[in-house]
Amino acid sequence: MIEHAGASFAAVAARFREVAAERHLPAVAAETYLSLVRPALKLTKDGPGPMVAVIGGNLPVPEGIALSERLFVAAVDCSTLPPGATGLPLPAEGHLFFFADPWPFSMVLPDAVQYIPPGTPLGPEEPVDPDHEEINVRSYLHGRHRAWSWPHNAAHLWSQPPLADLPAEELREAWGSAEDLPGVFGDFQLGGYPVIFQNDPFEPAQGTSCCEEEMPLPPAEEGDEWVLLATWNAREDSPHMPDGLFHWIILRSDLAALRFDRVYTFAELA
Repeated sequence: MIEHAGASFAAVAARFREVAAERHLPAVAAETYLSLVRPALKLTKDGPGPMVAVIGGNLPVPEGIALSERLFVAAVDCSTLPPGATGLPLPAEGHLFFFADPWPFSMVLPDAVQYIPPGTPLGPEEPVDPDHEEINVRSYLHGRHRAWSWPHNAAHLWSQPPLADLPAEELREAWGSAEDLPGVFGDFQLGGYPVIFQNDPFEPAQGTSCCEEEMPLPPAEEGDEWVLLATWNAREDSPHMPDGLFHWIILRSDLAALRFDRVYTFAELA
């Protein structure tokens, strides 16, 4: 079961066009705004479905696979993800393990995401020492919420034509009125656009830099693109960065090929 109330995107988009017209927003602006939408899947602690992900704690070590020594963030069970919910070529089975460094950083890491094939035996999980500050708080995510994601604060998009001239705030309000759904703040998001505190994690893909520590992303080849794989808002789950925001960005072709040796990671404090 996917916990997503409301009408289909086509129905909401039709209502959005009506609301935009009623508010005298240009039709071309409304269509441009609709062209930007990306599906996303928000994972939450609350929900009646099967467990879809584990956040923090110690993870059972897969037999025959050396895991990253970085801080464990999450393990997502890909078999519980509805096909097409993110618009990304995610594996249909197995697990995706996500790792991060416990401080703000921005770099390409060869071990920030690891794929564990289905049927891989797992060793026993070591108990978590409650006094061990290097371990994130363990939580279990059962809720799966489909969402429509927009580049609300993405400087690399809104600062360039044709978006630079769009009435962004008015369009966001018109969509909110058309959708008429309460917002869901997921603990872990797959796909969509990144939530942004201060800096746009996709700026390196455009050859710009908002932080001295950033490393430029290699350009995507024609027909390929850098996409957001996941976002995690640490909040109270991380003793290191209680207000930290983590992003994992990958080439679409790499994700389809299950190649995770050049995932771009970005983290910052609110």
